[in-house]
Amino acid sequence: MTMYCEFKIIMIKNKKIAFTLIELVITILLIGILAGIGMVNYFGRREKAINNEAAAILQLICAAEKDIFESTKIYRSCATTEACNTELGLSIPYSVNRNWNFRVENANADNFFAVAQRSSSGQDVLWLNKDCQIHDMSVEGRGGPPDPWGEAPGGP
Repeated sequence: MTMYCEFKIIMIKNKKIAFTLIELVITILLIGILAGIGMVNYFGRREKAINNEAAAILQLICAAEKDIFESTKIYRSCATTEACNTELGLSIPYSVNRNWNFRVENANADNFFAVAQRSSSGQDVLWLNKDCQIHDMSVEGRGGPPDPWGEAPGGP
C-alpha cells in the first residue's frame, strides 16, 4: 500500500500542468471579441464628442452674431474659421479648428447661417440660423443648410 501511495505522489509531481490548444484559442477569441466591442464604443463616443464640440462652437458663433446684431443691426458673414475669429471677436481653438471648418453664410439684416463642416471628409455638416437651433445634415440627409430665400445656392 505504501508503494502505491509513493507511486501516485511521484506521478503527480511529474505531471506537467498546461493549457490545451482549445483553451488558448477560446481565451484569445474572447479577448478579441471584448476588445472589438470596446473599440466600437470608443470610436462612437469619440465621434459624438467631436460633433458636440462643433455644436458648442456654433452656439458660440450664434451668441456672437446676436451681440453684434444688437449694436449694428446686421449680421456678419465670414468664409473661414480665422475670418470668423476676426469678424466676430472669437478665438476658436486650434483643437476644434483641426476637426472642423466654420463659416457664416448669407448674413444680412434678417438672418444668417453658421455652418460647421468636417475638415477631413467635408461631408459632415452642422448648421444653425439666428434661432440658434443646431441641425445635423448627416442625420437629416441633406448636403447643407437650406437656402433661406428659396433661391439657388449662392443667392442673388
